[in-house]
Amino acid sequence: QKSLKVSAWSEEQKAAHWKRIDTERQTWAGLAQKKVAPLYEAEAKAVVTAVGAGGKPDKAIQSLKKKWTDSLEQLTYNIVEHFGKAPTKDFNPGTGWIRAWIVEHAAESVTSILATNLDDVNAIILAGTTDNLTVSQIAKSLRQFYDDQSPFKAMRVARTEVAQAAGFAQHESAKEAGWTKHSWLSSRDERVRDSHQEIDGEEQPIGEPYSNGLLFPGDPSGDPAESIMCRCVEIFH
Repeated sequence: QKSLKVSAWSEEQKAAHWKRIDTERQTWAGLAQKKVAPLYEAEAKAVVTAVGAGGKPDKAIQSLKKKWTDSLEQLTYNIVEHFGKAPTKDFNPGTGWIRAWIVEHAAESVTSILATNLDDVNAIILAGTTDNLTVSQIAKSLRQFYDDQSPFKAMRVARTEVAQAAGFAQHESAKEAGWTKHSWLSSRDERVRDSHQEIDGEEQPIGEPYSNGLLFPGDPSGDPAESIMCRCVEIFH
């Protein structure tokens, strides 16, 4: 049985629908953060060791690319599998286009994450060089940076990856189930982006993007300012 249009939902129904999905995403984000945190710690050790020995950080960071890719690919698969079961229980993340998206998305995420990490590390090295710090002092600054920032970075990666994979899975599953429309349901709290609040209730034919350019909340192919750590959801009808 197909749902009513979002315009016919009461605020209580909207809030309950958003809360249910967001609670599931939070649970998965906690699990994802536990998978990502050790990758940052491994990177910290590799970078500090390399720089302390007078080497460059790029090779140290890239040496962990396979571990990052394997971890994010498996994590994405598990998230897609879980959230894709809601619109239709027959959803299979291991087939065709779905599997290809998982592999491609994980690869793109890792490329972006590692590039950001290298930029941060290079900025610290440049600042240290400018301040005439010794190699050991710069290495110590890098260790402190990772200690301070890795928990936040791991949390941001976890929440973003869960939102993107969950949003993709639910949208693709809804298409497979035969839904023809999708509507944007913004997060029901004060933390929602203004741009996402403005399109609350916007309806589009399924498979067509919303006016903010995203195909679904968290869509990684859209503007990062719109997709990173997005907590909005969709209603299908």
